[in-house]
Amino acid sequence: MQIIMERCLKFYFLTFLLLSFVLIHSDYAVGFDNLNQGITNAGPISGASLSGTTNTNGIANTGNISTDTLSATGAATVGGTLAVSGAATINNSLAVTGVTTTNGISNTGALSSTGATTLTGVTDINVSGTATTTIGNQSSAVNILGATNTIGTLGSSVNTLNGSTNTLNATTQNTITGGTGNAITAVTGNNVMSALGVNGENRLEANAATGTNSIEAKRNNIGVGTTNSTNTIGNTFAGTTVDLKGGNSHVAVQQGSASIGSGTNGLTTTSTASTLGTDAATLNTQLNGVGDEASRANLAGASYVNRLEGDTLINGNTYINGRLVYTSNTVATTSVNSGQSILSNAGATTGHMTIVNKGQTAPHAVVDGNGRIAIANGPATEASSAMTLTNGMGNTHGMVITERKTVISGGTQSTSLTLDDRGATFGKSSNGDPVRVTGVADGKSRWDAVNYGQLNRGVAIAASMATIPQVEQDKTFSLGAGTGYYGDETGIAIGGSVRLSPNTVMKAAASFSPTEFDNAAFSAGFAYSW
Repeated sequence: MQIIMERCLKFYFLTFLLLSFVLIHSDYAVGFDNLNQGITNAGPISGASLSGTTNTNGIANTGNISTDTLSATGAATVGGTLAVSGAATINNSLAVTGVTTTNGISNTGALSSTGATTLTGVTDINVSGTATTTIGNQSSAVNILGATNTIGTLGSSVNTLNGSTNTLNATTQNTITGGTGNAITAVTGNNVMSALGVNGENRLEANAATGTNSIEAKRNNIGVGTTNSTNTIGNTFAGTTVDLKGGNSHVAVQQGSASIGSGTNGLTTTSTASTLGTDAATLNTQLNGVGDEASRANLAGASYVNRLEGDTLINGNTYINGRLVYTSNTVATTSVNSGQSILSNAGATTGHMTIVNKGQTAPHAVVDGNGRIAIANGPATEASSAMTLTNGMGNTHGMVITERKTVISGGTQSTSLTLDDRGATFGKSSNGDPVRVTGVADGKSRWDAVNYGQLNRGVAIAASMATIPQVEQDKTFSLGAGTGYYGDETGIAIGGSVRLSPNTVMKAAASFSPTEFDNAAFSAGFAYSW
């Protein structure tokens, strides 16, 4: 009995070994389930057919694995080449440490690459989703190369480029499109937009009807680093306006007019001439409220194209091709200071041209009783117009016209001519003493002045007639000649006398100057003695 039992156990044990060997080496296994044990294989696995679901927490393989469908819910590590000819669905992380070549990747979740990634074909990244797509970071370099690179769509996308240095280079065109906006930000470095081709162009465009391009920085430079650059702002269309502002100053350009101003003062030019109205309300509107109402009314009826409001400095030559009209009713003054004097040991010269009305305060010329001209700065006591020059010695000369007289003065010290209701008066401006008048021609008519030479000739001619002797006693007729000299002039006379009776004599003579024959003198006399 014992021998039979031992033989039965040996049979069953051999049978179990045989079945196990058959099952292990069989080409077909149904429902083979290896849970939580793992399969470790050092060589190829072949001849195994799995018709059911095969789940494994991990497969480590150093050779090739060929399968139609591979579903891995855990981590899968591939140390060699992974070739996938069908669809590969990865619901967890995919770590690839070697070179990975794929004809296309379709991804609905997050796609993260920590190494160098090169995309050479048509690559769409998040073109239909709403999630945020991030490429690179502030310490990495991201290169996107292609004939045409498009980032974002015309929908509601927002495109942001962040980096220490961001560079967009194109030989033809760079296009960045965002539905709601594009932000190009460099935290510490620079943003550079370059079109390096021969005809390259960088264009910053917004919607032509409603869009706005804004450039905001502590300092904005346009064309400051390019030699012979041309910078154009605006265009020639009628609706275009350009407005440049700096504090309370501005430059405004629009169709038909251009203005430059600071505060309430400025200059405006127009393409057509403007005429001021005659009433205060219209004038105030046309002048935009500049100046007080009284000064605006003073210009009523005057026409002008350009208006200068406030003090104006012209440092250079000024040419006026037309009339110079003063429209002010108070003062008009022009001063030229710090001129060079030709007088020895003298200071600077100063020129003045002034028109001042009574009661107005402005530099103007005044004249004292001796004809001395000076420049006063207080209120004018009378209306005057003057053109004067103060020489290097401090003496003011020129012409001063007032309502009562006109004074002309000149010289190093001063000699003046005063014209008033009394006549013409010459004098020394310092004390009023008389002065010599020279250059007076010979008088020819009744009201001509006589000069010094003409006076001397007259005296010499008269003296020459007085030297002709009279007829002697007991004689009837006498003829004679005489000469006279006075100053630098000479007179010659011819005359005669006749005794009409022992007690009656008549005498006549004629005289002239040998240097001036136009003025001869004649005399005749009659005497009776008893």
